[in-house]
Amino acid sequence: MEHGGDEPVVVRSFTGTGEAAIARGMLEAEGIPAFLGNEHLVAIAWPLSQATGGVSLAVAARDAERARRLLERDVLRLADEPGDAQAPGDSLAERAWKSALVGFLAVPPLFHFWSLWLLGRAWAEGGPRTDRGRSCARRALVVSGCVAVASLVVLVRKLVS
Repeated sequence: MEHGGDEPVVVRSFTGTGEAAIARGMLEAEGIPAFLGNEHLVAIAWPLSQATGGVSLAVAARDAERARRLLERDVLRLADEPGDAQAPGDSLAERAWKSALVGFLAVPPLFHFWSLWLLGRAWAEGGPRTDRGRSCARRALVVSGCVAVASLVVLVRKLVS
């Protein structure tokens, strides 16, 4: 992976353009050129943030590890301060809960399966670290889990009959 060095690598995704711009500015202040993907789409149609994976922050592959360390250090520091940035697991749990809610309005089974996938990513990042993050994760798991199971039951019944 080190041989190319210039290909873009996504180091973090954000639900909003504001937090993504702050992270980009922090990396650029450290001398790491960064690029935001989906920022204009999310700015124009913010409900699509959940469907598209949010605003992605990408850097050159050679800078990816350093960028992740800087972002992790900064996110963990700010996560201890109320009202500031969230730890990755909390952010993913909140996105999962919002996706579960949107799933009742648009393409129900797909958004609920997306919500469950986001929860899996949240636990892969160490899980939610705050009470709010754990609460969002529980609600998303219950709502999306029930809809996903019901959708699978309906699908199996249609295939069998």
